[in-house]
Amino acid sequence: MPLDTRRAEAHFRTVSINVKNNPAMPQRAVVHDVRRAAQQGGLIGWNEIGPQRYREAIRDLGPEWGHYMPRDGGLHIPNPISWKKDTWEKQDAGFLRTHNGLAKVSPHRYLTWVKLKDKLTGRSIVRVNTHLVSGAWSSPRPTTEWRRDMWRLHMKKLDDLVADFQKKGLTVIVGG
Repeated sequence: MPLDTRRAEAHFRTVSINVKNNPAMPQRAVVHDVRRAAQQGGLIGWNEIGPQRYREAIRDLGPEWGHYMPRDGGLHIPNPISWKKDTWEKQDAGFLRTHNGLAKVSPHRYLTWVKLKDKLTGRSIVRVNTHLVSGAWSSPRPTTEWRRDMWRLHMKKLDDLVADFQKKGLTVIVGG
């Protein structure tokens, strides 16, 4: 029997969505945005997932979805990742705090990641989700330099994380 040399290819959509929580949205709007994102793709990076009810809306997508919703001590990290279980198998996951927040300016910022194996091709990817400090390049304000310094620090840690995964031969997808 001859060897089949055709390459299995997988096509998928990844979505990044900021579910605004500042100010918090009504729950019906949160549920609407979560369900709409799930209709758009099978791999989702969520941002600004603050209140517990936001995480519940994501979990309520059903058992066909897997989720990585990490905590840093008692703090829920606001950028979880979800994937369709019929397409992806979770192999590993983690997070990295890129910098501490500053009261009334910005919360702690993180990189979250999930290593997933494509069930069709057997290849693994890493989906990184992030949310940088806001306002770093906006018009001057008292905290602009701090914001820019934290933005640069965050990007340096993101570059290093991606490079580490790439050294292992993994494809990395970053969104946020």
